[in-house]
Amino acid sequence: MDVVLHHYDLGLCAVAESVDPEKGLIPLAFLHTLGTWLVPPLLGSFRDQYPRARFELHQHHESGLVQKLLDGTVDLAITGGDPDTPTISWQRLLVQSLWLAVPPRHRLARRKQVRLAEVADKPFILLQPGYGLRDTTERLCREAGFTPHVGFEGEEVESLRGLVTAGLGVSLLPLPQMATQP
Repeated sequence: MDVVLHHYDLGLCAVAESVDPEKGLIPLAFLHTLGTWLVPPLLGSFRDQYPRARFELHQHHESGLVQKLLDGTVDLAITGGDPDTPTISWQRLLVQSLWLAVPPRHRLARRKQVRLAEVADKPFILLQPGYGLRDTTERLCREAGFTPHVGFEGEEVESLRGLVTAGLGVSLLPLPQMATQP
């Protein structure tokens, strides 16, 4: 009987610890693109206040983040935009600019301003469908009067940068240090 009570007490302690914000487990989901510049300092600041807190990190694209919230896998998600789901409360944290990325020797590489329509005939290097940046790029191209010709698709912004640098196409990409408060 003592063994059963001991395991019961251990279970109660585990449950209490998991919901304690000062030392519990926090399941957090975020976009791949935010994992190199935004998430680390946020976690560091939180850990400064709550050094015993633990994080379970999940990276996904937009629809995957929403699904993780809806199915209870995570308690918090950092997305690229409003998930437009009535059961999810959303708040804008920052605004991140997008820049036209062209190969280093491209005729537009040294220009300070470029109209998106000037690259309408070039292959675009895009994130795969389901990523917010993909939707945004396609919307901006439509607004500029064209549909982008997809040259390559990927899952990581840094891979897209590499493909652009190799001269395989153009892309609209964020510069992390250009994030500003809304």
